[in-house]
Amino acid sequence: MIRNRYLVDKSQHLHAFYDLRGRGGTYNTLEYAKSTGKSHSITVMVDQDLNKYIGMSETTFRSFMDSARVNGVGLSCVKGIITSYFKEKKGYLTPDVVEVLRSW
Repeated sequence: MIRNRYLVDKSQHLHAFYDLRGRGGTYNTLEYAKSTGKSHSITVMVDQDLNKYIGMSETTFRSFMDSARVNGVGLSCVKGIITSYFKEKKGYLTPDVVEVLRSW
C-alpha cells in the first residue's frame, strides 16, 4: 500500500492495467489516485487480445518490452501477464521469452 501511494504521489499520470475485480492492489491504487485527483487511465485487461504475443519474434518482443519500460509501464505486471499467457496457450515459455523476462 505504501509503495502504491508513492507511485501515485510521484507520478504525473497513472496508467493501470486492470482486470476490474474491484479489489486488490491495482484497485486500491486507482482509488487512491482518484481520491487525490491524479490524472489516470485504465487498460481493461479482460478486453485485451493477447494473441498478438503468440509467435512474436524475439526482436519484436524486445521492442515491446523496451517501449513499455520507456513509457513507465510497471513491468512486473507486464511480465506476469505475458508469462501466464504463454504458459496457458503454449504450455511453456520459449527460451527467447525467458531470456527477455529475466533481463528485467
